[in-house]
Amino acid sequence: MSWEDYIRQPRNEPYILELNSKGGSLLYYGAFHKVDPTHPQFLDIEQKWEEFQPTFAYCEGSMWPLEESQYSAIEKYGEQGLVTFLAARDGIPIECIDPSLNDQAKYLQNYFQPHLVKVYYVMRQAAINRMMKNDFHDSRYVNRYLQKLGRIYGYNKFPTNLGDFERMVSLLFPDLDNWQKIPYSYFQCPELGGFLTAIHRKLNKYRDRIMIKKVTKALKKGKRVFAIVGRSHVVIQEATLKSLL
Repeated sequence: MSWEDYIRQPRNEPYILELNSKGGSLLYYGAFHKVDPTHPQFLDIEQKWEEFQPTFAYCEGSMWPLEESQYSAIEKYGEQGLVTFLAARDGIPIECIDPSLNDQAKYLQNYFQPHLVKVYYVMRQAAINRMMKNDFHDSRYVNRYLQKLGRIYGYNKFPTNLGDFERMVSLLFPDLDNWQKIPYSYFQCPELGGFLTAIHRKLNKYRDRIMIKKVTKALKKGKRVFAIVGRSHVVIQEATLKSLL
């Protein structure tokens, strides 16, 4: 399914895909990115985990810090914090389902100029942090992010610090009053986001392909896989996964 098809669908509840292959089983949980521990999604995730009895798990985005309590895990990292907590509690191996930042950046370099990719990553992180209610006002965080990208081959040029970055954003998006409060629509609507939307769509297609490869590889090894990602990924990957298993 294309992104355009997906956004035309009603999105009122998580999207859950269950598949069986030779020896392996998959529970693919398409979640909403929430950080409210009282949201009913989190009780559902825990119940599905208990019922499915996984032997292997995937989280999305990165490997997440382990919190001391389930409540704190959700409050800080949402559904990814919860699945990390559950895996540690039950002794279940967990890995990141995404390609590394290094692999993502190298892939995007085939299609976009490196300075635009750097702007995309920092602004997307600002949108995510605001959604997760994290503080993004510490300029050292932006500098560290740019430095991390700068260590990847081809990305060691402008912008390299917060000042460079903010000057570039003011030129690229003169109508955006505060880049730290960028609406997520800039990553979904080409008329608003321009290259941000183009990079976001290209990157998500690449991520979907890698996710499918990792899931199918684990299933071929006979694992009971519990994977949790953003809802759109499961919907878009469903047909391909069914055709491969």
